[in-house]
Amino acid sequence: MTSKHKARGRVKKGRAHTLMTSGDCSGVIVRRPDGTLTIRTFTPREAYRLQGFPDWSYDRVRASGQTDSDLYFESGNSLGVPIIREIFHVIDEYSMRNGYVRVPVKGAD
Repeated sequence: MTSKHKARGRVKKGRAHTLMTSGDCSGVIVRRPDGTLTIRTFTPREAYRLQGFPDWSYDRVRASGQTDSDLYFESGNSLGVPIIREIFHVIDEYSMRNGYVRVPVKGAD
């Protein structure tokens, strides 16, 4: 294990670590009632929500018999709709401010 990975999950003064995608450490740092810090991992439902999926979508996939590992894998391989929407919104705003012509797309907002 590299020294970079040994520090994962530790809170240091003035630092905020990023989440890793290696399944066993995707979560948030929380303080326990006794004051100690720990990592609470995301549930598969939370992983789907972070990617912008509605709960009914998660429920449908869960009902198909997928394992938690499969659900984490699938949500991690998706493109988060809210993020993609915001990226295109920024591109659109930039284009309009700089005189680019907007081409209407059928079915777009």
